[in-house]
Amino acid sequence: MAESKVAKRYARSLLGLATELKQKDVAFTDMNLLAATIEESHDLEMLLASPVVRPDLKQSIMDKVFVGQLSELTTKFIKLIIDKGRESQLKYIASNYIAQYKKGKGINMATVRTASKLLPDAFAKIEALVKEQTGGEIELKEVVDPELIGGFVLRIGDQQLDTSILSELNDLRGEFDKNLYEKDF
Repeated sequence: MAESKVAKRYARSLLGLATELKQKDVAFTDMNLLAATIEESHDLEMLLASPVVRPDLKQSIMDKVFVGQLSELTTKFIKLIIDKGRESQLKYIASNYIAQYKKGKGINMATVRTASKLLPDAFAKIEALVKEQTGGEIELKEVVDPELIGGFVLRIGDQQLDTSILSELNDLRGEFDKNLYEKDF
C-alpha cells in the first residue's frame, strides 16, 4: 500500500503530542528505529500488512521486536495504530514523522539519483550547490540507479532536475514517435 494522507495525519498528530510532552527528539529517534527496522525486515512489513494476522498477535510481536528500545509514548502510539487497524501504514507514518520533524528544524531533504556511486568531491559539490539554492541546512541522500545510464536526477522537496541519459533517450523516443507527415487534429 502506498503512502497515504492517513500516514501524514498520524505523523502530524504524533509530532503535536510529542511536542506537547517535550519528547520530539525521543520520538524522532524512535521513528528512525521503527522505519529502519520495518524497511530491513520484509517479514515484519508483510506481517503488519497481513489482514489474516490478529491485531493482538501483531501487538505482541511488535512488543517483542522493540522490547526496551522505544519510549512509552511511541509504544502507546504503536498500540493505538494497531488498534485502529492502520499498522500497514506504520512505515509511512514513521517516515512522515521524520520528514515533518526535519522540516520543523529547518533541514531540507534532497535526493540525488545517479547511475553509479558519486565520488566524494562530486557529492560535496552537489551538496554545496543544494545548500546554496535552499539557503539552509540540507540532508542529501544518494541513490544508485543503473537504469539512468548516466547523469543524475536531483530532487529537492517537490522540485526535480533531471539530467539523466535515460530522460534524454525517452525525449528522443517521443520525438521519433511523432509522425511529421500526419496533420495533428
